[in-house]
Amino acid sequence: MPLRVVISDSSCLIDLRKASLLDAFLRLPYELLIPNTLFEDELLKFTAAQKKALVRGGLKVVDLPGDSVLRARQLVRDLPHLSIHDGFAFALAESYRGCILLTGDGVLRDLADKRDIEAHGVLWVIDEIHRHAISTAENLLAALRVLAADPAVRLPHRELAAYIKRYGSVRSLSHVKSDKLLDVEFHHQARHELPNSMGPRGRNRMTTVKAVTLTATDSLWPASLSARLGASAPVVLQTIGPAALLKARKTALFCSARTPGDAILHAYDAARRMAEMLKRWRVRFISGDHAS
Repeated sequence: MPLRVVISDSSCLIDLRKASLLDAFLRLPYELLIPNTLFEDELLKFTAAQKKALVRGGLKVVDLPGDSVLRARQLVRDLPHLSIHDGFAFALAESYRGCILLTGDGVLRDLADKRDIEAHGVLWVIDEIHRHAISTAENLLAALRVLAADPAVRLPHRELAAYIKRYGSVRSLSHVKSDKLLDVEFHHQARHELPNSMGPRGRNRMTTVKAVTLTATDSLWPASLSARLGASAPVVLQTIGPAALLKARKTALFCSARTPGDAILHAYDAARRMAEMLKRWRVRFISGDHAS
């Protein structure tokens, strides 16, 4: 099966170099392309040896045909915020159906979205490196901190801070667990005590439960979570109970103590109809009792 094509602009390669993630990036299971003009003219701080290492690692330098060059010039005329090199990267992406455009330029990503071209930035690369277990969460956290400390890096500060927090939590988990299955003892003084049953003298017997840690590479990972939240999706989930429920179809009912009375009645009637329809199905209800 052919690899999916990723077309990179120069800004992402520059940031990945600063974060010492170029080698990990080249090991991702994608066909990596860059227009020849970007490779020759934009990677100014890359040494000749570093450029050779990129090509040796799998990056393909592509010569743009004449029609793509004309397309790039048209884009720059229509969108003055774009540089001619941005236009070259986009024109190349247009010629590869189903490719991913890797860019740190917001205008270019907006244009890609309008043309139904999937576009991502450096943070997506970091997630992919983690998802394919190419580097550890500890190394990726260090890379994120390098990017955050560099004033020349133009990543959104709030999103970058969120990533640092996420990978910090993954790093903490990796120091605690040796496998994805954690045995968690809930003692009498713990906040999450789970009474199993009443003992012969009326005392609760406490049970040992297993907390399962899931990552995006696990078969039980809910794909809708990543699809809807994108870069804001958590890196890991911890579940107690049958994790297979995450793959089942789910219906969410949102509650609020300030809901108008007529809305409550409509919701109640809808819930009764759902109950009648789903009697023959195995249905699970999960409640946090947030409204009071």
